[in-house]
Amino acid sequence: ISSFLSKRPNLLVSTRSTGGSIAFKAKNSRALRNWPCPGQAMWRLAAVACVLTLCSVTLPCDAAFGHMKPAEHFSDEVAKHFLKSSKMSYAKRVAAKKGRPLMVLLTKKGCGACQNLKQSVNRGAELAPLLSQLVVVHAENDAATEWQQPGNAYAPQTYFFAPGEDEPLPILGTSESSPHYFHDETTLVWGAKKAIEVVATGERMNKKGERTDL
Repeated sequence: ISSFLSKRPNLLVSTRSTGGSIAFKAKNSRALRNWPCPGQAMWRLAAVACVLTLCSVTLPCDAAFGHMKPAEHFSDEVAKHFLKSSKMSYAKRVAAKKGRPLMVLLTKKGCGACQNLKQSVNRGAELAPLLSQLVVVHAENDAATEWQQPGNAYAPQTYFFAPGEDEPLPILGTSESSPHYFHDETTLVWGAKKAIEVVATGERMNKKGERTDL
């Protein structure tokens, strides 16, 4: 298709993301009329039909989340790993008993960024297999308040704790102003793997012996 369109620039007005696809769209009917083809009417009609067919082909891509139905909930495959209670004292007891890292997901209903996170995780395939190595809490709305660190009132947020420890591990997202903002599956997978790694190795410090972001 790319080769076809490169030789006929007038046939391509734009490529845009629509519902998970890239749509190729003809520029205008005049471009179709001016496209060289045999003189016979039947051949001309056949050529136009062929062009329209090619221009309507859609190719899969990662569409902007806004083009898809918002994800209000995590999938069953993910949610089955959540503790029955999001209470901090309960979650930390379970993590200490099992000797596993604790991952805490904080979201709010109606939050667009939270919906994007859920959608990314639900569509992904990397995070779910890691959850059996963690103790996982999902706290939403008011239930999320007790987990939030001072000065961090945004959503979504993710915290990681070593079993038996009260302070979260210094595993942070990509935003300096919102350090606990993990916005998609990729960043969550990185954080989960790092939590599993540091708990397994006991590493908390840099080479200078200072506690630092991991």
